[in-house]
Amino acid sequence: MEKDSENLADLFNMSDLPDEAFQPYWENIVVDEEKKKKLLNYCTMIPNLKGPQLVRNSIYGLVLLNGPSGSGKTSLLKGCANKAAEQTFQKKGQKTKYLEVDISRLFSEFLGKTMKVIAEAFRTVRLAACYHPVILQLDEIESLGMERSSLGVGDPTDVLRSVNVFLNELDRLRPCKGTLILATTNLETVIDCALLDRVDLKLHLDNPTKEAAYHILTKSAEELEQELNVRIPKSLLKEIVQELYPKKSDRTFSGRDISRLLVLSMTMNGHYRICAADVKKAIQILKEALN
Repeated sequence: MEKDSENLADLFNMSDLPDEAFQPYWENIVVDEEKKKKLLNYCTMIPNLKGPQLVRNSIYGLVLLNGPSGSGKTSLLKGCANKAAEQTFQKKGQKTKYLEVDISRLFSEFLGKTMKVIAEAFRTVRLAACYHPVILQLDEIESLGMERSSLGVGDPTDVLRSVNVFLNELDRLRPCKGTLILATTNLETVIDCALLDRVDLKLHLDNPTKEAAYHILTKSAEELEQELNVRIPKSLLKEIVQELYPKKSDRTFSGRDISRLLVLSMTMNGHYRICAADVKKAIQILKEALN
């Protein structure tokens, strides 16, 4: 593909792992510890086991995290990729190639071009896997693996063919030892059943619990004190949590919402300080954004 080949690198954000810049993703993400453990165990074991012998056992090396937007899916996978590279491949003196696909760049308005770009992108991944361990990250995987039975007569045939090509490329990548595919979705119900059947490990991430929210706020407060000398008493953090969670079972706000809450509160008064009244105004803004 003449011009497409020149722009192929634009499809990926590439990094060599382990990378110190990725460490905070794993250390700072607040999710269920048991789920983190399951994810890391899978990601450290499967790349070494993958190969022709495991193809017969239907191992794809594909992980899917589902859950609401802002629940930390992408950050958790980035952190896990770095941790897996450190624990599995660095000990062997190997650097891991981390390829994050910009899925929007895979699609084209020109007939037949989308399938070619998808195939070429995966050919690049397979080629990289000949020389390095490779971790491929696909956010919003439903864009590539939409349920084919839901497509109507008026839908472009390219959409159906693109899903077929994507599934075929997953099959071709399956025997490649030292490869992992880490994917996220907010919309599992629209994913093709054939794609879901290829997922080895599926984990659901929900919005933070009350306890997790307090941990996130404490971390945010520590960063603000360190960077801006803004002191936030723990008593105020506890008040904020009570405001966010009138009932313990409430999980209205995402981790992203909670992470930005203290800074958003500062903007309510235009000063580097935070009071309860400002926090309530900021929470109201977040609530309105949800409606």
